[in-house]
Amino acid sequence: MEYLSRCLLCGSKEEAFFFLHAPDHMLKTGSYNVVRCPTCHLLFTNPRPFEKDLGAYYQSEEYISHTERKTNLREKMYYRVQSLMLARKARLVNRLDKTHRRLLDVGCGTGAFAKNMQKSGYQVIGIEPLASARQKAQDKGVEVFENQDEILKSHKESLDVITLWHVLEHQAKFLDSLYQYHEMLTPGGWLVVAVPQYQCFDARFYKSWWAAWDLPRHLFHFSEATLEKAGLKAGFELQGIKGMPFDAFYVALLSEHYRGNPLGPLRALLVGACSNLLALLNIMPWSSQIFVFRKTS
Repeated sequence: MEYLSRCLLCGSKEEAFFFLHAPDHMLKTGSYNVVRCPTCHLLFTNPRPFEKDLGAYYQSEEYISHTERKTNLREKMYYRVQSLMLARKARLVNRLDKTHRRLLDVGCGTGAFAKNMQKSGYQVIGIEPLASARQKAQDKGVEVFENQDEILKSHKESLDVITLWHVLEHQAKFLDSLYQYHEMLTPGGWLVVAVPQYQCFDARFYKSWWAAWDLPRHLFHFSEATLEKAGLKAGFELQGIKGMPFDAFYVALLSEHYRGNPLGPLRALLVGACSNLLALLNIMPWSSQIFVFRKTS
């Protein structure tokens, strides 16, 4: 395990405060600590697996976004939500860019969003580290690379839009990645980042059982303030925040599954509805939120 002695957002070397202790509910690899930087308040998993070992924590049929499996209620709900969200994501991106329409989807998984944007008229490339998921995306006709370095070697033209749908929190050097995305975008280009929000109602309700902690795969846990700060540091200006209302229901259902609650689906429905209502009233953030950034420098 790797121990971080400084905050990767603000660089503070002050000892981070303990925030939460939670297990790896999916793969049962152990329990992990989430800590908070006393200076910028970024939450991060510490200690954490070394970057070279992270791939082993995704090798499971339980990791639905990489398998396309639909054998139970959770998995069927995931893909039903995904189909609804694909149209919503496409509308959002289409409103941003109507020029050259060159898009990179980082962490594209099996290529569902990338393929959908191809149908919308975009030139799309993807990044996916996991070989099995990358192959599924390539089978859909999407050009997919294993990492950013491969793209930088082979694609010299700039991009108009870069999307990360629940990816940034997985990146061991997230700030370095943001700087790279800044370099890859055209002037005025768009960066669209979706992340879970640990200050939402469902996170506070489930505490260490909240599925979106997803330890140790989620290395960072962003608030609105810390993600905006990271974007500014990398040369982006926050243009808007959008809620992802379906995520509250899915995350609540997965949290109930981890708890082994036989009445879980009913309570998940109630918790998800409460979470979304509080977000609509601007009392708490949405369970997951989309942050729209524009390159400004």
